[in-house]
Amino acid sequence: LQSYEQISEMLHNVQQYSMEISGLPLFLAVDEEGGTVARISGQGYGIEPIEDMAAVGASGDYERAQEIGTYIGSYLSDLGFNVDFAPCADVLTNPANTVVARRSFGSDVALVAEMTDLQRKAMEQEGIIGALKHFPGHGDTDVDSHKALPVLPFTRERLDSVELYPFKEAIQAGLGGVMVGHLQVPALEPDRITPSSLSHSIVTDLLRGELGFNGLVFTDALVMKGVAAESDVTVKALKAGND
Repeated sequence: LQSYEQISEMLHNVQQYSMEISGLPLFLAVDEEGGTVARISGQGYGIEPIEDMAAVGASGDYERAQEIGTYIGSYLSDLGFNVDFAPCADVLTNPANTVVARRSFGSDVALVAEMTDLQRKAMEQEGIIGALKHFPGHGDTDVDSHKALPVLPFTRERLDSVELYPFKEAIQAGLGGVMVGHLQVPALEPDRITPSSLSHSIVTDLLRGELGFNGLVFTDALVMKGVAAESDVTVKALKAGND
């Protein structure tokens, strides 16, 4: 696809075809966070690059976080998308974390929660469901889940106060989407081994049940090496409770 217009034509044609065949619209999603994870902005489609969220968090400019949500939401909606795998709700507390890094608003839990929710609400005002990631929290890891399975070796109390906090706040505010990451979280999984994205205890019991989330649940990509070696990985993901 060489232009904004080609992307728009493709997505609108696909959506129209789906409606004609089944009467049901499709979820059309993209990874568009701004900064280093941007499939549209800064890629030659006429949408200017957006700064990374670490810069926004460091500035303390809550209005800017909201403005970015409105901006992203407006052009994604115009193109024909209706889901964005963003914003990143990970609290960056490990300086060795290279996969989240500058995608996070920072290490201040309250700031991350507030900026994340402002941004996703602004996107929703433009017709885009924001899927917060990477549940239950990828910020304090030093392993890239694209390459291996990171471990969160923390107590439930610690997870509640840091990793889970932005998600809990957003759920209370009416969050529409969550992306579950590939993480080993012994405190949340009885067998202490099953990745979060394949865990019924984490996806259904915790996210759906305890936290009361009733929106869309996506996994991170199942070709990532954190889970790709699992047999019947897609079946396990569905049985865990992912949509």
